[in-house]
Amino acid sequence: MTVKPRVKIAIQYDPEGRGVRLALAYCRIRRRSEPFFDLYGTCVGYCGGGAYGDFYFHVGEQIGVGFVSFTPSFGGGWHEDRIGVSGFAGQAIADDISELLDYVQGRLWTRWCCSTEEGNPDLRTAAKRRLDCETQPVFYTSPSFNEDLLAFLSPKWGISVSFGEVEGGWESQRQERLARKRASRRGFVAVLVKYPQLIENGLRLLSNRAVGPCGRSILIFADSQGVELAVACQWEPVTERDVERIKGLERDLLSRENGRTRLVVVTTNIDPAVQQLLERASISWREIPSGRLHQFLNDERDLDLSEVF
Repeated sequence: MTVKPRVKIAIQYDPEGRGVRLALAYCRIRRRSEPFFDLYGTCVGYCGGGAYGDFYFHVGEQIGVGFVSFTPSFGGGWHEDRIGVSGFAGQAIADDISELLDYVQGRLWTRWCCSTEEGNPDLRTAAKRRLDCETQPVFYTSPSFNEDLLAFLSPKWGISVSFGEVEGGWESQRQERLARKRASRRGFVAVLVKYPQLIENGLRLLSNRAVGPCGRSILIFADSQGVELAVACQWEPVTERDVERIKGLERDLLSRENGRTRLVVVTTNIDPAVQQLLERASISWREIPSGRLHQFLNDERDLDLSEVF
């Protein structure tokens, strides 16, 4: 494994109950040139019968569709599909995938988890301090962890993603996070509408519309030469998952009768590898880091918008 993938972590801990309720780690790997990703992971958690489970899993994710399959592994091979059809069921785990799973499991156990004298999983002392959960329950997900994964797995999995009195609390926190994300997205669009010079000088707004199932915003401006500029706004970091959607948007714009509309992607963060993918597709991009955005609004004394961020 020459390039080590990024590992995402979810921890659910209750110091008054069973301790580690769920500790899960996974990485996300593109399947060659297909519009498909494989998620390989491992977890430890409380199962309904009172025992702890410790096993690997594979989840399939298709661009534009979401998660489509889930297959567990207890040992050297993949077992029957729990959700969907993966094509993995009944097969042995390939050597390179076994190495990948060992790496993911190692990240979970060396940084977060340990075993008690009774053989039960527990959080390491340093992890408890980081999460401030020595006296209170906690539900933690690392940055960019896809929370929809937990919702996808839990109905068929047998491991709970909520416990005791904090069940409603976790859902409330989740809704609060979603509300903050929505507010940030709306605020980001409002800033670009009010201050288009952040994108390009001499722009005049023509329309503001939402497209796609996620309600993403597309701003249409006229530039100083009268040419239409379509601005795809994305508050969240632009990732490889977004590139195909952006290419589809460009094809739609080029199919218009005038054929003169330019497209630019405007975001707060974009990975250098994704920048290269967009440039290869001749798609322009602008990165406006949230810190710079906040400073700009403070300089403009626009406290209403500044407070959104």
